[in-house]
Amino acid sequence: METPASNCSPKIYLMIENPSKSTSLGPIFRCASAFGVKIIVVVGYAQCSVDGSHGASRHLEIIPFPTAEQASQYIRDECACTSIIGLLGAAPGDYSEDGSLVVTRNALAELSTFQEEAEVVLGTSYPIHCYDFSKTGNTCIVLSRLRAGVQLTLAQHCDAFIHVPHIPLHCETVPPPLLDIHSTLSIALFHASASLCVTERWFNGHKYDVENLAKTQRDDLDDMKSLYRLEQKQGLEEAIEHALDYNSLAALLGAGDDESS
Repeated sequence: METPASNCSPKIYLMIENPSKSTSLGPIFRCASAFGVKIIVVVGYAQCSVDGSHGASRHLEIIPFPTAEQASQYIRDECACTSIIGLLGAAPGDYSEDGSLVVTRNALAELSTFQEEAEVVLGTSYPIHCYDFSKTGNTCIVLSRLRAGVQLTLAQHCDAFIHVPHIPLHCETVPPPLLDIHSTLSIALFHASASLCVTERWFNGHKYDVENLAKTQRDDLDDMKSLYRLEQKQGLEEAIEHALDYNSLAALLGAGDDESS
């Protein structure tokens, strides 16, 4: 396992909830791998769907914990993270065209899950271009698959919150964010990796390159399972073919008996 103790350069980690084994985290894995993330801490199941990762999941180590408290303790103690930062997603309206305006936002106003716990005040959220990652050292970004924001169980362990501001839509009702979680995560990781001098994955044309890795024990196990399933399928097909041949022979013998009688 790669730990901060093996390398003094700053590292970026991710923490996310995974409530189901069928949860699709593939696009998030792809974003994380592109910006140099090596370890993702999940609260819940280690198993998930990696559809859309395009091989990036093989570059990541997934470390599961049953509770957010255990996950955050691992992040602070074992990964030596000095900052756990909640990514609240995109926020229409908190935008400064030249980037000079410092905007702070009350977390209660952003997260619907926070409104259920009115007495809990978790501070403010800062626009991504105003947050200085260079002073944080090893950093963990906490995110949710949902646009509503970080779940309260995770947010309670965050030291600060960030969001990606964009131009507001002029309409009577409150408009939804223009950016999905994968876009906001990529923007946040870009700022963090640039400030912490974390090396991004190199490009192959216009896409991040994901090279072929040497086979691991997990890959060998997957190959063995695939071979076993193939052998089972072939054995079943042979059994069906044999049964059909036997039934055909039995039918012929039965017909012969009828004629002789």
